Amino acid sequence: MHISRLWNATAATTGTLFVIVFIFGVIASLGPYADIELTSSSAQIAEALVDGTDNLVTGNYVIMMSSFLLVVFAGYLRHAVSPGGVRSWPATVGFGGGLLTAALLAVIALLGMAQGQIESYGADTAVAKALLALSWGSMSMTIPGFAALSFGTSLMSLSYGTLPRWIGWLGMVATVFSLTFWVFGILVTLIWVVIVSVLLVIREARAEEIPEDETADN
Repeated sequence: MHISRLWNATAATTGTLFVIVFIFGVIASLGPYADIELTSSSAQIAEALVDGTDNLVTGNYVIMMSSFLLVVFAGYLRHAVSPGGVRSWPATVGFGGGLLTAALLAVIALLGMAQGQIESYGADTAVAKALLALSWGSMSMTIPGFAALSFGTSLMSLSYGTLPRWIGWLGMVATVFSLTFWVFGILVTLIWVVIVSVLLVIREARAEEIPEDETADN
């Protein structure tokens, strides 16, 4: 396989890898939150966070690593949906959405890791509640970025046909859902990312096969 095709195929897989790593990180970091909520006492929150230190640090570190994969995928995606290398504003919107989401995931991971860095709150249990309040619902901050990623990429697909048009329409649905039903919308967007990633891997593999077929015919 030509080296450029190898890098392109690798970059295409980062979309699926991002989703897998991100979901794993979220699940790993949820343990300490099972028995607490914002209305819980500061002492209860502090105890739960201290007990769940390993989960918080590990899970949020994994989330932070997923942001790197998203940056790579967003960069490749802008290239993949731009016909003949032409740059168009929808492609830039999609790329910007990917970067914005990745940056916010890093911030969210930082807040989550901060909750797991304190081994004992002592009498300062209010600090634990403050950290929890900062992180509570923080994933909703990724809505604009996810929406921009799916919207810009989908508009390029519908305008230039660089991806199947049904992918474009599915991305538009994901955009609307992200902006209206954020939890469900993010899940739909993640599914869309996996589908796009798989299709792009297949496209890169087929592009590599074309010269081999032509050579065989000759």
